[in-house]
Amino acid sequence: MEENSLTVLGCSSATPNSVRFPSSQILHALGKYFLLDCGEGAQMQLRRAKIPFENINVIFISHLHGDHYYGLFGLLASLNLTGRKTPLVIYGPEGLEKIVRFLFQNTEQTLIFPIFFKTLPKEPFACIEEKKNYKLYSIYYRIVLIVGDFIMWKMNGNVIFPKMRFKSIILELRRLNV
Repeated sequence: MEENSLTVLGCSSATPNSVRFPSSQILHALGKYFLLDCGEGAQMQLRRAKIPFENINVIFISHLHGDHYYGLFGLLASLNLTGRKTPLVIYGPEGLEKIVRFLFQNTEQTLIFPIFFKTLPKEPFACIEEKKNYKLYSIYYRIVLIVGDFIMWKMNGNVIFPKMRFKSIILELRRLNV
């Protein structure tokens, strides 16, 4: 997968069909792999795209509708079975950590790698992570990655805004009524 590329793993609604899987995309940017939502079948689609599970650094779950996160538990279990040791960061709405921890506490799996959960803020506009070369914002539960003055991607269901100037994102959000 090329740097600064997005692979759509799934773009269907809650019910998968024979040609589309539920919501899941993977972005390769800044030398990291960001998984955007994790619907059922995400693992199969990652295999088809020849993207190793171990490459995933950060997972974002946009909201707690099943078609956006029902594949997460299986992916975490597979990462565990393949011997992952490196930490994984998962951003999501309030309640996601409780759901994941409940599932692992009530099965015979013990995770051998650390997971750091970060709850998306309830504020309409918040910086959730700031590093030397990028910033991550949450805008009404949507995730925006900013590199310099440019927006590399924005997660709003399946709407992607490649390399949009940061100031224009507010106008675009208003146009979309988000």
